[in-house]
Amino acid sequence: MSVRLRAVIIAITFGLAATIGVALYINSFKAAIVESGQKQAVYVANAKLASGSRISQALDANNLKKMEIPKRYVAEDAVTDPEAYKSRMLTASMSRGEQLTLSKLRSSSQSEVTYKLPADYLAVSIPVDDVVGVGGRIKVGDRVAIIATFEPGPDGADVSRMVLSGIEVLALSGQSKAGGMGAQSSKPTLTLAVTPADAEKLVFAEEKGKVWVALQAPATQGLPQAGGQTVQTVFR
Repeated sequence: MSVRLRAVIIAITFGLAATIGVALYINSFKAAIVESGQKQAVYVANAKLASGSRISQALDANNLKKMEIPKRYVAEDAVTDPEAYKSRMLTASMSRGEQLTLSKLRSSSQSEVTYKLPADYLAVSIPVDDVVGVGGRIKVGDRVAIIATFEPGPDGADVSRMVLSGIEVLALSGQSKAGGMGAQSSKPTLTLAVTPADAEKLVFAEEKGKVWVALQAPATQGLPQAGGQTVQTVFR
């Protein structure tokens, strides 16, 4: 085979490869355009909806409206037929224009606390008052630390020590109008999200000691242990 013929064959081969590549790119580009133009009907909030709102009430008040949006923007679990979920309630508030999804719905017969609870966590309630509960200023969503006093402690001396920290507040009973614990309630309780091991610590501390609740800054999770205080160390 001559050098000229070999060069012609190579040129033709590269030309065919380039043509095929361009054709594939054009076809994929066209498919992307077609796909981006496809729309799907979803339901979005027509007004701000509060957590606990019933879907039936939102529909009756025209606070949910049907909207067609490009399929690529549709949430994975978007609700396309809210009539099928009229008896459900919202687990969280919705902003105007936000899509209604199955993950935001719960049965009206189930507790809202259940849907706030992280996986593998327990909800445990303890009694508190305005003194041990930061003056009634604790609110749902806050993070708190638990400090317990034992009389006597493990070494025979009375001791106060932080046993838990970074604990999320799930619910309050006896709330005042301001949204925190109020003096109007005779026996307010604090419901906390804890791991099974921390639940045991919390119950033991409540049963065998005296528990105080400390409010943490929003950005903090766990806090370093301080080692505890006894009558021998508190005055150092």
